[in-house]
Amino acid sequence: MHTDTTAVLDAYESLEGGIRRVFRAVGALPLEWTSADITAAACAIDPGTAAWALEVLLEQHLVAEEPPTAVPRYRLSAPARACAEQLCASADVTPALRRLAYWAFWCAISTRSPRPVRRGGAAQALGGWLPPELEDDPAGWVRDHRVHLVPLVRALAECGWDRRVVRIVEAWRPLLDPRDPDGVGAVHRLALDTARHGGDRHLVRRALLSGAAAWTAAGAHDDAAVWAGEALETARLAGDVPGEAQALKVLMENGLARAARQVCR
Repeated sequence: MHTDTTAVLDAYESLEGGIRRVFRAVGALPLEWTSADITAAACAIDPGTAAWALEVLLEQHLVAEEPPTAVPRYRLSAPARACAEQLCASADVTPALRRLAYWAFWCAISTRSPRPVRRGGAAQALGGWLPPELEDDPAGWVRDHRVHLVPLVRALAECGWDRRVVRIVEAWRPLLDPRDPDGVGAVHRLALDTARHGGDRHLVRRALLSGAAAWTAAGAHDDAAVWAGEALETARLAGDVPGEAQALKVLMENGLARAARQVCR
């Protein structure tokens, strides 16, 4: 793989237009590695075309293949990523990031209920391309792709897409590893900070409730109680009865039945 800027640019200039676009998009994505499915989603092309484009980039030494896995993964060198980011206009980055967010959201949803993805409008927005691993080995797919969640959410937050941030974290919450409280905390604190920065109180409450449920699953009962308590307070002030009920449920699940009963009086 090329490790200096001049070689990267020379190799880039030798590519045809469609492959150049893939290189720019892959370099602009905030991910540790990419695959044909991820590239297809970001570039709005089919996985076969994406796989071919990545192989061309590999032949041109613009990407390196990760150690053998069931699904080939590719990574850019630091100089290649820097060049791709410089070459990539906002017209390339924003749509690619938006498409990737939709894809990640619907992939998470489809691990629990694949039908809405295939029947609804979201499938059309995604081009209908969902990884076959989601049916063959959904747990394995989730385990491999969890590493992308925090950098993706951070990139969405930087774009000011507060609702997308909270929505995607809510979708991925049941898929987070409860044995990794640091990972659970990182993504939910990012969602909460993003919602607070946007000033949408309903969105803040959704982030608090999602975080409280995640802390509960991770066995972090003190953290769950703090998040649920704040959600309960904000729900009461807003007259949000469903939100209040959710917060009370979390408090009871964390052994705070007495506190929940006192609130209900």
